[in-house]
Amino acid sequence: MGGNSAHAAIEANIFRNNTCDRRKFSGVVSFNLKSKLLINNNVFENNACIAINMALSKSGLSIIANNTLVANRTAIRVDNRYNVSQQVFLNNILFKNDVGLEVTQQSSTNNPAWDNNLVFGNGTNYRGIDDLTGKFGNISKDPQFADFELGDYRLRADSNAID
Repeated sequence: MGGNSAHAAIEANIFRNNTCDRRKFSGVVSFNLKSKLLINNNVFENNACIAINMALSKSGLSIIANNTLVANRTAIRVDNRYNVSQQVFLNNILFKNDVGLEVTQQSSTNNPAWDNNLVFGNGTNYRGIDDLTGKFGNISKDPQFADFELGDYRLRADSNAID
């Protein structure tokens, strides 16, 4: 699912067991150019590619929130050669992916807002960006799912991801 200069709301979906090629702009959900997005309350599970791939240039506000990304090749990739400060990533759980958050193009002045996310147990939690654990409310602790092995990603009452 994706587009160039799209305006989209993607909410309350389960994206599971998808594949895609390895081109840098491919992904389960992949948007480019001037897209404005709301990606909220989705589960991305066991995808053999990038789950959320963002290469937005001069876009308006895009919010990626309350998503659970588990066992993907890369959970979230952001191309930051443009100013991506209007991309807001908050309250997401990135767990057991090969790579949690990957930021490419290496422009440290153009990183997205990354707040109150849980990034834990990935092969690499952060690639191309400094580890954000302990900054802006981001944590790196077991999310304590109800039953990870059975794909029950509801949070237990004692979960580190609550509040």
